[in-house]
Amino acid sequence: MRSVRDGIVRLFLCLFTAEVITSVHQLSNLNVTNTEDKVKAKKQAKHIDMRKRKALADLFKYLKTLGKSRLRHKWNVFIF
Repeated sequence: MRSVRDGIVRLFLCLFTAEVITSVHQLSNLNVTNTEDKVKAKKQAKHIDMRKRKALADLFKYLKTLGKSRLRHKWNVFIF
């Protein structure tokens, strides 16, 4: 039973890692388009920065949740 549970956890972590890597690549490829309007370019840069900050905050929140799940898993209460 434990090996099945460990396999599920490993699969989940692999999928989670792949999703994080994909998100990082997508966010790192975002660039401000060259426009004549400086105001639009500044707004676009702020929006890109906000998306990156939100993604990082969401990642930390999710990792914190995983840490709590891991703690409960130690006490044989398997939560995901």
